[in-house]
Amino acid sequence: MVKRFLAPLAVVGLGLCLAYAEQTKPAPAKADPAAVAKLVAQLGSDRYEDREAAFKALDALGPTALEALRTALTGRDEETRRRAIELVLLIERRQESAQLTQPKMVHLVYNDMPVTQAIQDMARKTGFQIQIEGDQTKLANRKITLDTGDIPFWQAVDQFCQKAGLVERGSLAIPDNANPNVYGTPMGMAMRIDMGNRYGGPRPETPLVLLEGKPQTLPTYYGGAVRVRVLPRATPTANAPQNGSPVNDNEGGRPITIEVSPEPKMGWQNVLSVRIEKVLDEQGNEVKAPLPYLCEPSNYGDLDQVWAMGGIRDVNFDGAGQNNNRYTQVPIRLHASKDVKRLKEVHGFVAAEVLTPMQPLITVEDILNATDKTAPGKTGGSLKVSEVKRGDKGQVTLQVVVEKPAAPEADARAAQMRMMFGGAIPVQAQPNDVNTVGKILSLVDEKGQAFKLIAVENKVLESETGGAVEYRLTFQPPAGAPKPAKLVYLGQRQTTIDVPFVLKDVPLP
Repeated sequence: MVKRFLAPLAVVGLGLCLAYAEQTKPAPAKADPAAVAKLVAQLGSDRYEDREAAFKALDALGPTALEALRTALTGRDEETRRRAIELVLLIERRQESAQLTQPKMVHLVYNDMPVTQAIQDMARKTGFQIQIEGDQTKLANRKITLDTGDIPFWQAVDQFCQKAGLVERGSLAIPDNANPNVYGTPMGMAMRIDMGNRYGGPRPETPLVLLEGKPQTLPTYYGGAVRVRVLPRATPTANAPQNGSPVNDNEGGRPITIEVSPEPKMGWQNVLSVRIEKVLDEQGNEVKAPLPYLCEPSNYGDLDQVWAMGGIRDVNFDGAGQNNNRYTQVPIRLHASKDVKRLKEVHGFVAAEVLTPMQPLITVEDILNATDKTAPGKTGGSLKVSEVKRGDKGQVTLQVVVEKPAAPEADARAAQMRMMFGGAIPVQAQPNDVNTVGKILSLVDEKGQAFKLIAVENKVLESETGGAVEYRLTFQPPAGAPKPAKLVYLGQRQTTIDVPFVLKDVPLP
């Protein structure tokens, strides 16, 4: 379900999103340190106008201002500290958003190749699951000639579909009178008992499904690994009640449906909100922007857990108009008058939860002297070293306890499950083979050269969440038997990104 964001400033982090939307231009490569220091000092000025001007200037400088801003975090002036914290969060979030939305570049070249064969080739080149379904008799003799050049994945997909006469499954907007919790069922509903992966973590990749059909040219924005576009309106569901509430607030207005599509394998979790910042009609006049929309993951963009046959089932709706990890549709009503037929531009941004790629989360330095030491993680969790032994030939044995950083979603789900099961939940199986554990616990020398994990034993210490695990690890040194320097715990971190977009030439119903 999509609801109006009636109190935007009450939601943690929305202020960061708003400021982010105002600053999308790249920052200068260099900045004069003295000028930056002066601006930082100006954050504590007695005059409000001076403080605001310094804030905007530092925000525009971006990463080049981070060092001075971090230094200001320990300063004496409260106003300077407050604004410095806000700026550090803004700039770091912008940096991370840019990093996590880097697209996979694709170069498709086909010369009179059968379409079905070209689809297989595209899947092979991208490493993504791409399938063709439906009536394929019309494709039996269809061929494609295309040279995309080196372009992002979603642009390549759209070019391919235009040339091949294909459409993506679910490329129509939700009917106005459809219930988002049932639309697309029963044929689009897949049910499975799956408790192991619902406490956060990567979601299974949903295949990109292509069907024979006539593709339409849609208002589209390519934001790196995220595609944002406006979908054509679907016909209202025949059997649905005509007086029911529409998907978004029933307050009139001109409806458009914005679809958000993340690139496969980018760690996408949920769309959190969609904000329209500026709307221009076909004459270039500004139209009143709607309030931000908040997508509730429990009902619109996540797997709903329901009781069935004595257990928990995850119900995943994959039908048109439903959200999985491939598409999210957000209906929005604009305040455009009836005589406006098209919109020149629609500016906004999408806030979404994603998982980062594998990265160091906790590091124990000087590992040989770390017995009985505990290293905290920057985002939670800890790594405690109970025992360190080094053999004559450089072999290293470690006994450690890993308290894994838990995502907020994971904590909420675990608490919910404990209540359902009377205070305890089934313990998730922990990896105990060297190949799997070696990907999350790495022993390296001072040059970053990894030791080979050759033996592992583990034991779960906390049954409520499975978050604390004791490992006994044996590592074999690389050639030359270098001295180990640090033990690193790697994992994925849940974070929020912002994707700005500009949609042009948007038709209105």
